[in-house]
Amino acid sequence: MDSEGAADHLKQIIRIIEANGIQHFSIEKSATHVNAFNQLMAYMQTLRKEAQTYCSTRDAGLEHQMKLWYRVRQDLVMIFSGDFVIEIIPMSSFPNMHMIDGSDCDFGVVVQDLTDRIKTFCRTKLIQHGFAFKETNYGYDIYSKTIEKMEFEIKVRDRAESEKIISLHHALDSADTYIHQLITYLKALTYGDKVLYAKIKGIIFSAFYTGIAG
Repeated sequence: MDSEGAADHLKQIIRIIEANGIQHFSIEKSATHVNAFNQLMAYMQTLRKEAQTYCSTRDAGLEHQMKLWYRVRQDLVMIFSGDFVIEIIPMSSFPNMHMIDGSDCDFGVVVQDLTDRIKTFCRTKLIQHGFAFKETNYGYDIYSKTIEKMEFEIKVRDRAESEKIISLHHALDSADTYIHQLITYLKALTYGDKVLYAKIKGIIFSAFYTGIAG
């Protein structure tokens, strides 16, 4: 797509966001976010062919990436096998809604009744297996490792505090393929503007979160 066409698409996307009064990133049960999401998807339907082409290009190396993904997941299962009550849960846009650039693969090391002692235990285990501590964000520790130019992020989370995000990722992963493609291309179009991209993520997450019972 040429720069002029991309700029026109961004203008329309921004108009939809502004018309719905979305000011910042948030995840909440919100009819406003659902309305904004539906309007964005209606607009992205006009770009469905472009979205399909983008995703086809992205998926050229998907088979090999999936092998790495399964390998890391199995490694994490083995690392924490038999230790406390720990689940390894995929929690990212990969492999359904990741971009050609800018997306990593996230796994949650989800712990029943996470304590400081268990956090330290997880840190030791992950560092022993080549994961580097990255940061603490929203109260959970994040570790990363890059394998063959593919970044994997590991987030150590408390189970009870993570129910919302686990349910959200399950809802996102369960959406139809064409919705995945439209969302992916929407993210790709807006990724260069951090503020706009954050609003888009908030709209997507909130729209799916609103659809979750409870």
